[in-house]
Amino acid sequence: MAEQEVPERHASWLELFFDLIIVVAVAQLAHVLHPSPGHPIGLSDAGLFIVLYYAVWSVWTSFTLYANVAGERTRRQSMLIAMFGIAVMAAAIPEAAGDRARAFAIAYVACRVLATRTWSRTGTFLGAWPAAQYGAGLTPWLISIWVPAPGRYWLWGFGVAADIVISYLQSRDPEQQLAELRDEAHRQRMRASLRGRVPRRIVLPAGARLNIPHLGERLGLFVIIVLGEAGPAVLVPVLLAVFGGGLAAWWIVVGLLAVAYWQVNYPTVMRRLGRPE
Repeated sequence: MAEQEVPERHASWLELFFDLIIVVAVAQLAHVLHPSPGHPIGLSDAGLFIVLYYAVWSVWTSFTLYANVAGERTRRQSMLIAMFGIAVMAAAIPEAAGDRARAFAIAYVACRVLATRTWSRTGTFLGAWPAAQYGAGLTPWLISIWVPAPGRYWLWGFGVAADIVISYLQSRDPEQQLAELRDEAHRQRMRASLRGRVPRRIVLPAGARLNIPHLGERLGLFVIIVLGEAGPAVLVPVLLAVFGGGLAAWWIVVGLLAVAYWQVNYPTVMRRLGRPE
């Protein structure tokens, strides 16, 4: 990823509204880990929470990084459609272990496919996290639409694992990945010529230019808003049910978790992007 100067800018109203929709979705995740008298929290609930959270987070990441790279060329229509898709995911989360699992999977696949198509218009390749623009683990999610429980949830978990592992492996050598993408573009042009067709205009991908100050602001807002508003809704009921104790004590725990989350993730992201913290 090239270290080039890009105009400094702040989060737009469209991006802030996008974050607000994500907050609603994360708050809905409290239903997955909310204990009830006849249904204590188990490992299956924790696993489902992780998978659903990753699905929501991956959509946010895809469009956040897209808007960061696209800047003023951000397609408002794509962002609004993605917001609608996230709203559908949020509405389906309370029953994601039941009747609304298919709706959640369909909305998730649609959002990731939209992210891929929207990214393609930028003509860039993001080597730091390819999953933001390519759905490496979408196939299991797509298959799960027609698979009943519990098979669909295993497919979801496999899809999340594939998304993370494949993207991590690809990000280890972004220059090679970029070279392969350019080679594939050349091959497409050659195949079109051999078939006697007029080669369509193929744009050779370039390395994405991230606006680091803007990205840092978006990450900070995400941590503050999500952990400040939705975090307690998810963590406090669980902590009280599992450990008991006063509510004030667990608010302190939540605050410490927020600080720890920031200290672990923000410096890591900045180092990965090659910038000082």
